[in-house]
Amino acid sequence: MSKRSKRTGKEKPTVLFFCTYNSVRSQIAEGLMRSLSPDCFEVFSTGIAPAGLHPYAIKTIQEIGIDISGQRSKSLRDLRMIHFDYVVAFSQEIPNILGPWMPSGKTILICPVQSPSDLYLDERDALADLRALRENLQRILEHLWQYPLIKGEGISMTVREAHQGTSSNSKEKSADSYRLLNRTSYLQSSV
Repeated sequence: MSKRSKRTGKEKPTVLFFCTYNSVRSQIAEGLMRSLSPDCFEVFSTGIAPAGLHPYAIKTIQEIGIDISGQRSKSLRDLRMIHFDYVVAFSQEIPNILGPWMPSGKTILICPVQSPSDLYLDERDALADLRALRENLQRILEHLWQYPLIKGEGISMTVREAHQGTSSNSKEKSADSYRLLNRTSYLQSSV
């Protein structure tokens, strides 16, 4: 649930960004969220199989003035005692893979965002892919603030906006849908 801010002393909603390796997608989202709204949320990220913070993720987000070099790749075990207000998973498979071990939260948003490949011929291609991912995640996060996820107890809404995929070589150019799960509902919306 909400945590007391060390800086302001006020209660802030907790947000967990969750992906497979906690190396790129969730790390960039954590950095963006901290930067876009530093006093509004207590932000965390984790992964099923943490693989360390990717150096190109650090480089890509530094291009827009955000430093995530101090963040670390975390396991789900590291955060298992926290009940989050919002859990944002960047893979449709995560709830199925984790089943009852899915992190708990008042609201869980499944937002499929393709993970960038680790197979690049050069740094230029890798950074181009990660820049597209960064811009995609930034649009998603800005949209979430514009249209809050929860409008009262047990009432929720989905997010609607077309987002570009992250890989220029991929046939999957955009996220197919957002799924929002909370204690009382399951909604699905195509974008």
